[in-house]
Amino acid sequence: MSNLFTPITIRNIEIPNRLVFPAMTTRLAGPEGFVTEGTINYYRERAINRVGLVTVEMCSPEKAGRHRAHELGIYDDRFIPGLRKLARAIKDTGAKASIQLGHAGGHTHQDVTGEPPVAPSAVEHLVEEKTVRRVIPLEMDQGRIDQTIEAFVQAAGRVKEAGFDAVELHGAHGYLIFQFLSPLDNVRRDAYGGSLRNRARFAIEVVKACRKALPDFPLIFRISVEEYAPGGLTAEQGVQVAQWIAEAGADAIHVSASSYRSFPSPGIGIPSMTYQAGIFVPFAHMVKKKVNIPVIAVGRLDEPALVEKVLVSGFADMVAIGRGLIADPEWASKVYNGATETIRPCLACNTCVNTMRQGKTVGCLVNPWAGREKESIIAATPESKNVLVVGGGPSGLEAARILSSRGHKVTLVERKPILGGSLRLAMKAPVFEKVESKASMIEKFIDYQIRAAKNAGVKILLSISLDQGLIDRFGPEVVILATGASYRFPLNLIVPLLLKSGMAQTSLFKKIIKNIHQSSKLSDLFYKSLRRSNLPVLSFPGLKGPKFYEVGDCHQPGKTQEALLSAVQIAAAV
Repeated sequence: MSNLFTPITIRNIEIPNRLVFPAMTTRLAGPEGFVTEGTINYYRERAINRVGLVTVEMCSPEKAGRHRAHELGIYDDRFIPGLRKLARAIKDTGAKASIQLGHAGGHTHQDVTGEPPVAPSAVEHLVEEKTVRRVIPLEMDQGRIDQTIEAFVQAAGRVKEAGFDAVELHGAHGYLIFQFLSPLDNVRRDAYGGSLRNRARFAIEVVKACRKALPDFPLIFRISVEEYAPGGLTAEQGVQVAQWIAEAGADAIHVSASSYRSFPSPGIGIPSMTYQAGIFVPFAHMVKKKVNIPVIAVGRLDEPALVEKVLVSGFADMVAIGRGLIADPEWASKVYNGATETIRPCLACNTCVNTMRQGKTVGCLVNPWAGREKESIIAATPESKNVLVVGGGPSGLEAARILSSRGHKVTLVERKPILGGSLRLAMKAPVFEKVESKASMIEKFIDYQIRAAKNAGVKILLSISLDQGLIDRFGPEVVILATGASYRFPLNLIVPLLLKSGMAQTSLFKKIIKNIHQSSKLSDLFYKSLRRSNLPVLSFPGLKGPKFYEVGDCHQPGKTQEALLSAVQIAAAV
């Protein structure tokens, strides 16, 4: 990985390596948008593990552009002290710090902004913020356009004043700058609409105004060069806009794709497990051939070999890894030290994004500590105990690994001849965590868990059921019950049959399962109310001997993310 860990200069700032942590909303800010301890812990955890450039999540340059509740604020000077602490926390690790300025435009609603949303045209938007709403923004006149450009300039000045090394202007994914670029959102007939050059005018003016106000401050521009929508911005047009942006004064181009109008789904902008790894790299290469400034590639780039190929082949100068660094903040350190087999794999299941859209803070299915970084500091045990973990599903494996890494003597028993628990069945479903399923991705996580548990020193025994004889044999002081949950009758017979037979892959059942995942009420019913804990009789009150703990679905039926979180919290406390 010699190319990844070589420095690169953006304008007058030397970045220690080619790895970028891109902007992703966390909801870790306070209600008004102030930096919190959780915000600082989250970004510092990524920065301290050899990320070259950490880009803090999207902040709107004005209140009308706020996209989410608990979005980080930068539209007023009162946010600067907190942002200064955040910048210092990132830079003290040796990483460089950037912050993204993004205006939601018409893709927000007044409950979030406190003001009417504005956009290039009064075109309807479907906005998901806990619930889905139809929003028709106010069309911006020249005075409002000038006001917003000045807001970008003032916000960029605050970025610099707070001590960040660079600023990223968000011209991608269907937000205000991109709304001007897209003929689907921009139906104006003045100097800001019609031809591609006219539609690019707002973006160019924002870049030029920021460059004039901050002549020596690095400006990065993120762009969706392809909208993936009939009648939308095409890749050829997007590359042309990238050239104009470079000529206007940008110091680097961060190349992405998609908008909220992408077809068949806006989800392509956050490519899930069935999309090709490195899906947007060809677009980065197209831009790189046309500009003389650094180009950043993004889009499912968490495989070390692929990252190196992108850099060696000259497809891009830097790579951005978002979800991969949420799944494993130590990704870069592990790659640097040649320990790639220990990387916790990102499933590209988009749990991180979907939970955030539902109003929760950032989370991760495979990394229960994401957004809870302070809790992830697990102390070694002062007294080693003999621990028996019952159940080799995701919760049992995770609990066993943590317990063993803390210094306990851990044995894990599984009644089946194979580990993986309910995930072995879940991988046969057409949908996993709201995205189209790919069995090999889920199996990759199971393999990681097994490998990590063994490396931590966990003794694993298969085809063994829990009974009093097993307790007598091992004499544990602690028993962790991770025996999972099953569907209630008759679903306990029907669901496994549908999945194992392949019938769940038919179009009818795919539609049913997708509807379940899209409805929080149906999802709670299917994953919680219609399932019951597989608590063994042995754990009933009155049994003398070891102390029993229930984790995962055994404790409370739910989804994988919730199950893993309960497992690691118990394991960290025993």
